[in-house]
Amino acid sequence: MCKRHFYKFALLLSLAFFAAQAVAEGSRIAFVNISKLIEKSAPALEANKRLKSEFAPRSKKLIAKQKEIRAIDAKLNSSDRSIMSAEQVSKLQAKKRTLIRALKRDKVEYREDLSLRQNQELKKVQKKVYDAIVKLAKQEKYDMVLSVGVIYKSDAIDITNKVIASLKK
Repeated sequence: MCKRHFYKFALLLSLAFFAAQAVAEGSRIAFVNISKLIEKSAPALEANKRLKSEFAPRSKKLIAKQKEIRAIDAKLNSSDRSIMSAEQVSKLQAKKRTLIRALKRDKVEYREDLSLRQNQELKKVQKKVYDAIVKLAKQEKYDMVLSVGVIYKSDAIDITNKVIASLKK
């Protein structure tokens, strides 16, 4: 535990040292908020739309199964049960159990497939974001672009919105 804190502190200290050295030499430094880029950039928004449209039919099927289970449950708990035969009640209960099992299985498959596709899309977005950051840094002649581990940064060096704008093109 203590070693982990030491390593984090050493990393921050070395980053501060290199940043101070770069500033002293007249280097240009920029900051970028990666999480904001991945959340609000055009490629990320497009990926979210693709995932929603891709998984909407399966989501609707899951909702339909839930409604069917609720309908059976309502039938079993209503006054209609008193006019049903024991065999009808038994068949409805069996159907409900079967639907519940299928729903659980379908939910697990849905979550796994969605997670896999989200990871695939995230990798694509991360690559585009990285390429856009590097391209902008080279165009504007930045010597260093920082992201994680920055304790303080001025808004003057934050190029996040510029990168978002470049990703819209």
